[in-house]
Amino acid sequence: MATVYIYSSASASQVYTLENGKAIRINGGANVADKHLWTPKGVRTQVSEDDVKMLEKHPTFAAQVKDGYLLVSREKDDASEVADKAKLKADQSAQKTKEEYKV
Repeated sequence: MATVYIYSSASASQVYTLENGKAIRINGGANVADKHLWTPKGVRTQVSEDDVKMLEKHPTFAAQVKDGYLLVSREKDDASEVADKAKLKADQSAQKTKEEYKV
């Protein structure tokens, strides 16, 4: 079974309950400083090909992909680099950057 990666720019984890009753958790933590004060632009969650097929049918998941908060990929890369290259949007819970404080 193939492995699929979901890249997320969400600050909080999201749980999607699928039609078959299975719950899939997509990791959050993007744009939030960790205990080392490192602030990743994106996070990665590994799921199966079957799971991603069901996730793509979930209306909230599909909307978040369309709106640029999630990215589905078959490639395993650094999550922050993927989020930056794909221009994933930070959600409303993201910590303010220095540039935002200057405004």
